[in-house]
Amino acid sequence: MVVAVGNFDGVHLGHAAVIRRACTEAKKRGEKTLVFTFENHPRAFFGKEFKYLVSNKKRRELILSIGADDVYFQKFDYEFAEKSPVEFISYLKNKFNCTAVVCGADFRFGRGAEGNPKNVSDIDIIIVGEVDVDGFRVSSTRIRSLISDGYIADANKLLGYVFSISAIVSHGKHLGTKLGFPTLNQKVKPDLILPKNGVYATAVYCFGEKFCGVTNIGVRPSVDDGDDITVETYLLDLSERRDLYGVEAEIFFLERLRDEKKFDSLEELTKQISLDCHSAKHIYDNFNFNL
Repeated sequence: MVVAVGNFDGVHLGHAAVIRRACTEAKKRGEKTLVFTFENHPRAFFGKEFKYLVSNKKRRELILSIGADDVYFQKFDYEFAEKSPVEFISYLKNKFNCTAVVCGADFRFGRGAEGNPKNVSDIDIIIVGEVDVDGFRVSSTRIRSLISDGYIADANKLLGYVFSISAIVSHGKHLGTKLGFPTLNQKVKPDLILPKNGVYATAVYCFGEKFCGVTNIGVRPSVDDGDDITVETYLLDLSERRDLYGVEAEIFFLERLRDEKKFDSLEELTKQISLDCHSAKHIYDNFNFNL
């Protein structure tokens, strides 16, 4: 078994390079490819502030789509954190019959991140170099920063696919319906990253179909006095009224349209939403979904 090792948070272009290299090596050896990653990120385990780019369900889906045969999610706990670098490599060899490890140049392993792939001698180690896009190194940290700052188009470039969030549609205050723009309301897990507050052109997958959407992330200052962050999406091309409550919908973020803004009247808000819909439809119709 050839094992690709890493956190793979976001499964971005750099991660994809590691996984593809592992697949190539496995094919040469007549073996299968396993991606070894952690169920929970070490930073989160040690109590540091951390937001995941994707859920484990999405992470598995992305990894398998690249070509890996399987994914193993290891729970990161104190017992595993105490493994020495030698014990970590032995664990891979014994548990998975691992003949080669593929990882990124900056990957460290074992207790206190003491293990350096360049210093391992008792197993084949293949180190994959960094991936650059537009002169910037692709990293989960940079992508997380871009999303948090609202630079969705730039984040999508580094990911190599369109960033999305997925959650069950829940009941809101039905304020959008009163304005003539009924919305999907979703509560996203608090450990997942959200784009910066604002309005976005989106593509929405639900009912096995794809729709054009306008998604607002924020506190809805024109219609609400609270400070809770909400995720609301209006579907432009939903031809008939459907009961969406309890349905899982995945929202793909194509481009940021504008900041969230407080309007002086509902009439002004309604007019702006109409403009947002027009802009979103143009972006959606011309968007290259095959990044």
